[in-house]
Amino acid sequence: MEEKSIYRSAKPWQIRLYTLAPGGIGNCFYLLMMYVSYIANEGYGIAVAVSGIIMTATRIFDGITDPLCAFISDRISTKHGKIRILLAIGWAVMALSCWLMFIGGIGGGIVYFIVVYCLYIVGYTITSVASNIATPVITNDPKQRPLLARWQNIWTMATMMVLNMVVAALFLPRYNNEYTHHS
Repeated sequence: MEEKSIYRSAKPWQIRLYTLAPGGIGNCFYLLMMYVSYIANEGYGIAVAVSGIIMTATRIFDGITDPLCAFISDRISTKHGKIRILLAIGWAVMALSCWLMFIGGIGGGIVYFIVVYCLYIVGYTITSVASNIATPVITNDPKQRPLLARWQNIWTMATMMVLNMVVAALFLPRYNNEYTHHS
């Protein structure tokens, strides 16, 4: 007797809304991190080469936080589930670290910058683990899996397009259409 596979399917609106998280919100942070070497140089006085070394070296830290976060997330159980909690915590940590890095801590020095950048990596790790857990929870139907990738790509492209237009229209004119402002 053959067992028939039963798949968990999501409604189209659930797929569209879920993929907004990694494709839309995640890319807002990604865009900010594209400018992190500029802020390290202009805001913290860190040479561009040194900031590149810092960001590369923190990949080792990221390699430690990934399995640690996955280990911890397996033990989380709340009445609201683990995915929502992890996404909320991860986004909050990322938002706080971006605020500290780009606004609150300008001029704080190299140690401050490294600590805040590592804090960002922790938040990013938490959201990445939560997103990877969520995908098969949303749907394990092989017919719907391509829809997840398609909608995430749509949100990614739309977010990047809108945010780049905002940067070009609002921020670049303030700095004579240059990406860094030299005082």
